[in-house]
Amino acid sequence: MASQATINQAHVPLLDSFLFVLDSHIEDLLVRLNKLYQIIENLPANQTEQHTRLDLLVKQCSLEADWALRIFRSYTIMKEAASPIYAPVPRARH
Repeated sequence: MASQATINQAHVPLLDSFLFVLDSHIEDLLVRLNKLYQIIENLPANQTEQHTRLDLLVKQCSLEADWALRIFRSYTIMKEAASPIYAPVPRARH
């Protein structure tokens, strides 16, 4: 059974903090992916076992980065919904 939580302006600092930590984690994952690709490029082709292991690490890191980006987007939307700064301005009727 799904439950709902009410999010308001009081949650914005916590969301900001979480988004900051998540953003740092995403940056770390991208650096890790870059390093893995550099290792793969410099690894001789005949070292198939090492290539297989590195490919698995790249896949795991890519999946984690994808998950982190999705969570980041979701929490950004929650923050925007909770913050009056991001609240949509009502349109004037003519």
